[in-house]
Amino acid sequence: MHDVERFNRCAPHYEHHFRQRLVFEPVQRTLLEVAVSERADAGAILDVGCGTGRLLRATRGIARKAQ
Repeated sequence: MHDVERFNRCAPHYEHHFRQRLVFEPVQRTLLEVAVSERADAGAILDVGCGTGRLLRATRGIARKAQ
């Protein structure tokens, strides 16, 4: 199976996988806390588009001034 086919098959369920809560959420939360502590006044956040947007959506509640 080609990588694109494999991704397309998994994509609809990716964000709801148990690993998101177990592994990725704690790492993402820590990453955001560090980023905000370094640049609490950040006016912009660059999303390089290599995921589902989950981390970017999480910034809404933390980096309030950023767009």
